[in-house]
Amino acid sequence: MVISGRIYFFEKESIGQNSLTMMHNTDEASYISRRHYHRSVEIGLMIRGSAGYIVNEHIETINSGDISYIDSWDVHYFDIKKGNETYTVIIGTEYLRDFYNTYGDSDSTPYFDQALRNREVNRRILKLLQEWEQKYDESDVLTNIGYINLIFAELVKGY
Repeated sequence: MVISGRIYFFEKESIGQNSLTMMHNTDEASYISRRHYHRSVEIGLMIRGSAGYIVNEHIETINSGDISYIDSWDVHYFDIKKGNETYTVIIGTEYLRDFYNTYGDSDSTPYFDQALRNREVNRRILKLLQEWEQKYDESDVLTNIGYINLIFAELVKGY
């Protein structure tokens, strides 16, 4: 896709409605990711370090304890620093069915800022991510849906 003379890459591996990726990374080098977008929702929790990122031309920075929230189809990229430690969850729309069934596409659908900084809420989400990581099995759909629902429940209640 080209917008305003810029090229954006569609991440094909994230287009599946049933796709789910959960990662716990420590970055071994600094880099800037390419501009991209995907159908999935992307949530990142910065455990250690900081990163700049741009979502739909809006510049943000997340620091230790912050969460980045990137909605479906948002064009985004990151400026990653060596030594950053993060959890990243990329959630296909099928995994968000319970959330969408509860809130729909109406005015009652919660809107999340791109940078979420409530330390108390984020600590609860970190605890859920750590627990989920210990049990994570991509093929265990029910457990994965359960953790996604718990994470979104914390986001809705806290933000």
